[in-house]
Amino acid sequence: MAYGRREPNGCAGCHSRLPPCLYFQLVCSNFVTAIRMHGRCGTKIFKFLNVRSRIALSERSKSQNAHLLKVYGVQIHLRRRNAVGSVTLLLASVIGIALIFFRDRILPDKFSSDSDQIQLIAMGELSSDDDSSFAFTSSLYSILGVADSPIIAGLLGIMLPTTLLFFVIYHYREIDLGLTGTVSLFAFPILTAIFLGTYSKDAFVSVIVLLILGLKSGWKSDLLIALAMLFYGIYVRPYWVLIAAAYLGFKILTKRNRRISIYIFCVGIVIVALSLFIYIYIGAAPDTFRSQVNVDRLGASDATTTIEPFITITQPYGGIANNILTALALTIPWPLASLGLYHKILFIAISAMWITFFVSLKKWININRFSRNKSHIETRSIAVILTFLAVQALFEPDYGSALRHLSPLFPLILVIFISCKRNTKSHFENGSDLKI
Repeated sequence: MAYGRREPNGCAGCHSRLPPCLYFQLVCSNFVTAIRMHGRCGTKIFKFLNVRSRIALSERSKSQNAHLLKVYGVQIHLRRRNAVGSVTLLLASVIGIALIFFRDRILPDKFSSDSDQIQLIAMGELSSDDDSSFAFTSSLYSILGVADSPIIAGLLGIMLPTTLLFFVIYHYREIDLGLTGTVSLFAFPILTAIFLGTYSKDAFVSVIVLLILGLKSGWKSDLLIALAMLFYGIYVRPYWVLIAAAYLGFKILTKRNRRISIYIFCVGIVIVALSLFIYIYIGAAPDTFRSQVNVDRLGASDATTTIEPFITITQPYGGIANNILTALALTIPWPLASLGLYHKILFIAISAMWITFFVSLKKWININRFSRNKSHIETRSIAVILTFLAVQALFEPDYGSALRHLSPLFPLILVIFISCKRNTKSHFENGSDLKI
């Protein structure tokens, strides 16, 4: 017996017209085929098929039920794979906690320069008149009561980012993590402990990430996220004001879901626009902020990863070109490949992360090309990461700082890594964020 339904106005997921012969059939022999034929559609179709299959399951013969159980067996397999991901994340978190306890013995002093200054200001042993961002960050740690407890401050610094990584795994619990997702789950908590497991300005970016992942879909939520970015930019890192402004534009772009070349082109447009803004309204070279930070660091032992100007020509063309080249170098930091072992590892890690991100973004675009029911978590994550990359190109002084500033956004990067694994089977099995 065949159980099925035909949509008179086309596909229920993407509202596009379908061939007349295309039914939502649940005949056992056509079960998987029907799902594959609707692979381009929104997930509503697969939710419908899932519900209908449960109704029809008890009315089928024993052999037909056995075939359907094989289909459901994929869901069991994916849950086991995500259990492996949870164990991997838990193991990496334990290693990260160990790094916090033995931080002074394992990591060089250059990883604690800013944290030492924040702690001294929080304890009242150092003045903060020169930098209001250090004063604000130190006051937050004083309010939390951890001004003289670096280990507790480090544990607080990694607690929220690690919790958000667990949230991402739970949200995509029925999608196979794959090798990329598993490796990311092992690397991200360790890198988070290295950069955020101490007194840090960047630890509070995790609150913005929490809003991105936790708030419901809607323009009010996006506006609240932008206001949180604006608040952080005013009191801690000024360039987040630019991120807040550009975020809303990229959010609109993700809803239109163009080709990946359009996304990359828009990143370049934002870099050029911000560069011209600096040159016209501030009256400085477009890459002046990076140059001012690095002018006193050139030749120092802790400045081997400094981003130096790539070309020297008349302004503003030289500054614009250097900012665009810096964006490329932040994704594939080729200057590090010719340095020592540590820098080669940093080159491989950063390159692998960004290449995988853009490959995952391309897959995400292909999967959601015809869908009107895109996940708001995924569109927000893409918008924030691309905006952050564009703004980083103007302000980041070195590659190490770039990775440190990016570390609170690891949960958002993981969202894109995992979401691109969604295929027809995982669409069918995943009933999250769906309404029928």
